[in-house]
Amino acid sequence: MTILLEVTCKLPGRKECKRLEVAAGMTVAELLSELYITGDREEILVVYNGKAAFLGDGLRENGAVLLLPVLCGG
Repeated sequence: MTILLEVTCKLPGRKECKRLEVAAGMTVAELLSELYITGDREEILVVYNGKAAFLGDGLRENGAVLLLPVLCGG
């Protein structure tokens, strides 16, 4: 089974929107690999259908994914 995702990426140096058809159950980490997002993934906030998602979470239904930088520092 596949699901349809609308991915909005607002990371530094990478602003884009994509529509993807992926396997149901794909993890957030696998999605980031599919999008060729490398580097420290702990610095990315992933929002899936309005809720925070973690690298091991599975994507099981159609929806929206928002990728944002984690801002911290002082």
